[in-house]
Amino acid sequence: MCSESDPEMELISGQVYQRPDNQQQVFQVRGRILSEFGVDAVVEKKRISDISNTRISNLISDFYIDDFESRTTLDVFPEDIAEFRAISYAAAGIIEYFSVDVLTRRIIAFRFPENNSYNERKIYQESDTFFPVFFASGVHGVKVRNILPSAAVYVKLEDR
Repeated sequence: MCSESDPEMELISGQVYQRPDNQQQVFQVRGRILSEFGVDAVVEKKRISDISNTRISNLISDFYIDDFESRTTLDVFPEDIAEFRAISYAAAGIIEYFSVDVLTRRIIAFRFPENNSYNERKIYQESDTFFPVFFASGVHGVKVRNILPSAAVYVKLEDR
């Protein structure tokens, strides 16, 4: 069984999986996420179980926000892994699930769970702004580029 003492294992749809190693990417975006969403509001490495308590799923969220009105999870994974995890997060009643895809430089958003899936799925490109549901006023937009790590840019130096 997956437990706090076995942090690298997750239970997803009744199957045990080794959690993909994403620590380098998490490190790259950690400060940016804490800055955008507020240090006091974010819980890092939180275990999320489905709400039926059948423990069909037990995942580790990279970043979790619970503002008493909605539950939001942010992970740092590519799109294919995000799609796989979204089913379990929907079953757990997570209102919003965002996955930061560092390699393709975009964020995949899943919103409004119903019947173990999300009613809304949207991809935000680097130049986009998204509006998390948990910001009750709906006014606070978050620029995708503010979450992503800085892109490495090579500049050719003039011959001297």
